[in-house]
Amino acid sequence: MTLWIYFDATIGGVTKHFIQEHRFPLLPQTLGSKTIDPKSNRYDEGLAPVPIQLGSEFLSEQFVKDKATLVFPAPEIYENQPLTFSAKNSNRSRSFVYDAEHRRVIFRIVNVNNRVITLDQMLLERRDGNHIIGISWSALGGSLTVDGKTEQDYDRPGKPSTPKMKAPHS
Repeated sequence: MTLWIYFDATIGGVTKHFIQEHRFPLLPQTLGSKTIDPKSNRYDEGLAPVPIQLGSEFLSEQFVKDKATLVFPAPEIYENQPLTFSAKNSNRSRSFVYDAEHRRVIFRIVNVNNRVITLDQMLLERRDGNHIIGISWSALGGSLTVDGKTEQDYDRPGKPSTPKMKAPHS
C-alpha cells in the first residue's frame, strides 16, 4: 500500500508545497491491530495531482473496487475554464460528477440491496477556489465529503434502509 501526504509549509516567509510518500508491505501476517513500519519513504516538493490530470480513467479504475476511500483536491478553474469531470465504473454501480460551473458534486452508488444512493453537495465559495473532495464506498453505501462537510448513506448489514411493504391481512 502506498500513502501520499500532500501539505504546505511556510519556511522563512515562503510557502512551499510538499509530498511525502510512504510504502507499506501488506501481507496476511502483517494485518491486525499493530503498527506497520514503512518499507520505504520519499520526500519531495510538489502539488497533489487533480483527478483531471490523472484522468477520469483513474477514478473509473478505483470504482471497480468493492470498498475504497479517495481524497483529492479539485480546483474550480483548470486551464482557464471551470473544471468539470466525471467517472463511472463499467456496470454503473458507482458514478461521480464534479461540476465547478454549476457548483455541484454528485456521487451515486447502487448498493448490494440494489438501492440507488445519490449524495449531492453544492460547492461553497472559497477564497482560493480550491476544494478537497472525499468519496468512500462499500457494499452497503457510501459517503461524499466536500471541504469537510460529509453526507453519507449506508444500509445496515442484512437490512435495506428502505422499508419493505407488508402484505395486507385478509
